[in-house]
Amino acid sequence: MEDCGNAPRKELLKDLSVAFAIHDQDFILANVTDDITLEYCR
Repeated sequence: MEDCGNAPRKELLKDLSVAFAIHDQDFILANVTDDITLEYCR
């Protein structure tokens, strides 16, 4: 399978998911901008 070039973004999304789960505020704030919008699905 050929790499589509999105691997770094996928890795960041995985790391951010873990950071949210363990409440790693320092990692989250270091990797998002001030204008981030979070939407939760129920």
